[in-house]
Amino acid sequence: MGELLNLDRGGYRQARTIEQAFRILRDAVEAAGVYVLLIGNLGHWTSNLSPGVFRGMALADEVAPFIVVNETDSKAAWPFTLLHELGHILLGQSGISGYDSEQVIERLCDDAAAKFLLGREELQELAGVADLDGLIDQIGVFANARKVSRKMVAYNLLRERLIDAAMYRQLAARFDEDRLEFPRKPAKGAPDYYVVRRHRVGQGLLALVDRMVAGGALTTTKAGKVLGVKPTAIGRMTEQMA
Repeated sequence: MGELLNLDRGGYRQARTIEQAFRILRDAVEAAGVYVLLIGNLGHWTSNLSPGVFRGMALADEVAPFIVVNETDSKAAWPFTLLHELGHILLGQSGISGYDSEQVIERLCDDAAAKFLLGREELQELAGVADLDGLIDQIGVFANARKVSRKMVAYNLLRERLIDAAMYRQLAARFDEDRLEFPRKPAKGAPDYYVVRRHRVGQGLLALVDRMVAGGALTTTKAGKVLGVKPTAIGRMTEQMA
């Protein structure tokens, strides 16, 4: 995974926000030939799919591999999910992933994603904190500095036997509660529809569709189906690709 992406952990962490960090990671994955989509509903925010239903999805096609990240999950969880699904792609296995699975392949992909984002030796900073609230605070600071989710940090503390299963369950429950408090309705003054749509589709797929339409290999009708917009909106979607 590290060789494929050619992305060092330090460069990832230097991003100012988790959104920027995710974009760095997403660009690297798409440069490797995997298309990354952000989808969290059935076409409207009122049909949002909880991360409890699916965290991410991998389509391990040899020609056009795809990863779908559930955008209704917390943004801090997106990088880990992206790498987890990339693990499935590298294993050549399509599937849907959820939280806290005990399946061997899911654990393997979790461990690979975690190792990419976080050095095991770093976790020693959190060793020995027995108070729940104190550990939650310290995990928050630790995770924010490394552009990872708090639940991922807790999972790795469990895997390294720095906390027990009971403490992990308490931490996971608190972090899940926080995630559910994120607003689901779009806020007033939200970005332009096409800005949001381009973000969800990703630069990799946009660039491919733009080239194929320009070369006559793809009609605007089919391009609209690929990008999820009307055929007349293809130009608006790809206008920044030039």
